[in-house]
Amino acid sequence: MGGTLPVCALLLDLLDVYTVTFAFGLDDENAHAPDEFFRLDSFGRGQEAYRKLLKRLAQQDGLRG
Repeated sequence: MGGTLPVCALLLDLLDVYTVTFAFGLDDENAHAPDEFFRLDSFGRGQEAYRKLLKRLAQQDGLRG
């Protein structure tokens, strides 16, 4: 088991905060396989995706009520 999902549950249990996760790997990159690789241009796409996510979240009203 990887570390991402357990830590998300831990943050919810201990701090009562939800997390959002998403990945930038492509299907043919074989994540966690012996022949895993990651395209360098995916780093830029990942940064842009996070920028857009944070901008949209900042525009939301009253998510926790």
